[in-house]
Amino acid sequence: LHHFHHFSWDHDIKWCIEVVTPPKIDFCFSLLQTMVEYCGFKDGISKLKQVTGHDQHAIQCYIIGIISAAVPCWFLIAVCALVDFHYLTQAPVFT
Repeated sequence: LHHFHHFSWDHDIKWCIEVVTPPKIDFCFSLLQTMVEYCGFKDGISKLKQVTGHDQHAIQCYIIGIISAAVPCWFLIAVCALVDFHYLTQAPVFT
């Protein structure tokens, strides 16, 4: 589980930051009204250096909604597939 959150931060999220641009993605994250038990990112995510697993998980929950209107369709499909894969690997049993 830790490996997938770390991989997602090092690759998936960094790709999203580059495609959307750091100022725009930071602005979008600063506007989020966070749910209970999720992290808020009032200064954005592009300048984060040390990220905990809890932060990585929260970013994974928000990233699809944040990038959906700002990226090409093929990029959104690829990121959705990667996020789905990360969640499916956590399933105890595949049916």
